[in-house]
Amino acid sequence: MMKYVRQFAIPSLILVLSVLALRVFRVIPASKLWSGYSVLYVPVQSDKALLRRTLEENGVTTYLSLENQTFPLALPKESPEYSLSAAGAAGNYLDRRAGYFFDREHAFSVYYVPDRLEGELNRAVHELAEAGIAAGLNASSSYPWAAFVITLVFAAALVYFAERRILMLCATALGAYFALSLPFYSVASAMCLFLLAFFLSTKFWKRDGAVSSIKKNTVISVLMLLSVITIFLSGIKAAALFVAFLLAVLSASYIYFVASELSEQRFFFRPVLIRPASMVNALTPKNMHCVLGCFAATSLILVSAVFSLRNIEFSGEGAGGASVQLPSKNAAKKTLPDLSDYVIWNWNTVTFPYRSLNDGVPQEPKTGDMVVFPRYEEKNGRISSSLNSIVFDEQFKANAIQNIDSLPPTALEALLKKQGGFVKPGYAGSGTQSVSVLAFILLAFCALIPGALYLLFTKPRIQLQEKK
Repeated sequence: MMKYVRQFAIPSLILVLSVLALRVFRVIPASKLWSGYSVLYVPVQSDKALLRRTLEENGVTTYLSLENQTFPLALPKESPEYSLSAAGAAGNYLDRRAGYFFDREHAFSVYYVPDRLEGELNRAVHELAEAGIAAGLNASSSYPWAAFVITLVFAAALVYFAERRILMLCATALGAYFALSLPFYSVASAMCLFLLAFFLSTKFWKRDGAVSSIKKNTVISVLMLLSVITIFLSGIKAAALFVAFLLAVLSASYIYFVASELSEQRFFFRPVLIRPASMVNALTPKNMHCVLGCFAATSLILVSAVFSLRNIEFSGEGAGGASVQLPSKNAAKKTLPDLSDYVIWNWNTVTFPYRSLNDGVPQEPKTGDMVVFPRYEEKNGRISSSLNSIVFDEQFKANAIQNIDSLPPTALEALLKKQGGFVKPGYAGSGTQSVSVLAFILLAFCALIPGALYLLFTKPRIQLQEKK
């Protein structure tokens, strides 16, 4: 009994932990960075005049940019509150606000366009590309579903053609889950190659010298090596999760082997595979159809990656690509000012001329803080004085937020208010698939190799048939 427990318990535990690792550490593409707005970003050195003209000619007449930001408080320019705050006396909110219009590295200028203009914005992005301005766009959540569906269809085909369908089903299920956990085009192509290599290796299952024959098989070795290289070049996380995936596949294969052995023990006669693995040809005509199917799947993934170029990003880590870090309403760490900072700046702006410099300026007020100051008024030739007070309370906060409605629609504060509350702004991935030059090279190889192998191993057979 303990023997069976060891045979099943340990690999089952490894399988569960590996799948759990794929679940916990999976890559989740960011959704829209800002509710109600699409984010356009271009290199900082781009021709801004051409950019503005292209946007307007395509109907994008309303957008937020650094250039169209104004003083975010309805005050006369000649007032002391305005002049002192503009000079920075009320704090650095205005300087920090400029961070919304650049990526983390200040390599890209950022623009915010209302979602109602998304169609016009897409046309403008294509026109900008034709004009030589490489523009990125975060308009919606980005997940390469086409690549995953292609991988899933190919995996289903392998199960259909497999001699050991249960074993192949386990491997393809884990492979599909791995591709889902790492939503990169390169990973999807690599997984197609890996599953094909696994499919071909099952031809040697339970035959003498199986491991040695698999190592010596050129097709399996090339497919496996290219899939491993592609995944490891897709990033450190991809490589780590691939190790977990391999452990899961090996554990599932071992469980299947032990289960089949126990099942065969019930029978008086147990069939034995006579021919050793060295005498078995994995590249049968039926299996070559699967090689051709792999070529078709990886080619389609490459095509879908090409079509994703309209949302291409300009930096990346490895072939998987790391997102450009753009301003987002929900970042891991708050590094940009939010509406609470705006309210505090508002308070410092309207109270600074009436506070003692000894109080410390600017300051972060506490609820209930009050500034009392005299106000003089001439009436009937006489100057009268009265005491006015400004209290930092809930009413002051509500009025500050409400007064945002009087600002131009291109004010950043209007965008923040539309997010529906006090958010945690900072920098996050743009949510669009990054397809680097390295990724395209790997995708091309992933498509080329199955096609080359198919031609290499089917051409001699065709020539032989023609001679007959």
